[in-house]
Amino acid sequence: MQRRAVAIYAVLFLVIGVGSYTLVTTGQQPSISFDDPEHSLSQGDTLTVNERTYTVSALDASTSGGDHGSPVTITREATFAWTNESARQTAELENGTVVPYQNDDYVVLTPDSENDTAFTLREEINRTAILQDDPNAENELATQDGQKYVVVTENGSRTLVEPSEYFPTPATEEVAVGDQFAYEGNQTTVATVGTETVTLEWFGPEQNTVSVTSESNVTLNGQQYVALMPNNETLLLESDYGTYQTEVNAIDSYNERTSGLWGVTILSGAAVIFVVMLAFLPSRY
Repeated sequence: MQRRAVAIYAVLFLVIGVGSYTLVTTGQQPSISFDDPEHSLSQGDTLTVNERTYTVSALDASTSGGDHGSPVTITREATFAWTNESARQTAELENGTVVPYQNDDYVVLTPDSENDTAFTLREEINRTAILQDDPNAENELATQDGQKYVVVTENGSRTLVEPSEYFPTPATEEVAVGDQFAYEGNQTTVATVGTETVTLEWFGPEQNTVSVTSESNVTLNGQQYVALMPNNETLLLESDYGTYQTEVNAIDSYNERTSGLWGVTILSGAAVIFVVMLAFLPSRY
């Protein structure tokens, strides 16, 4: 009689365990799909948000894990590119920098005082070229008593000429804050003048990028979206966060139920083992 009761209980727990295990193994986990997304994009597609146009410049996927039996994780990322047509751009010219100016080379000379709002451009004199073009002058300066001189030979007479007397006086130009200044193909404005650097600014097109990974938020020109990449070729965007949260809640609920069923399966298996062990205990009667 005792063993018959044990058998009944064992079968009962076995049926419960098998049933819960079957539900776990045959159940299909829901996934975030965005069945009716606000935007479905591929690489190269454009999206206009609040009068700003974005281009999907890249759709990438990378994998991690897989070592020593660890699960493989796939991370998908999308990149948007957009152009700011009037972006502020700057460049700094340090003291002593040589820049092209009026079809010649000039040296930037910053002021000594922080209160000055202008800097000086001094023409760069190519002394080597001038000496090489003068048949009467030696190509290199000579040093005498610690001073540099130009060696000029005329009518067989060798003369030492001070460089300041031989070379032309370099032209200078004063440039102040607010003045226009052509620099590397841009018509810039002198923004600030310091004792060590001069800052130039101009406004023009500038490329910008925004990246987002799958199942994360991205803000495009003030509009927030939830991004989803179901594969390596498609990007879905949804601005209704409630839609995304509903699908996340469904996944969480499924995982909770699955965890509960696994618990039932494990407990049922343990119960079967326990009641079978009871069946073999010696009877006191």
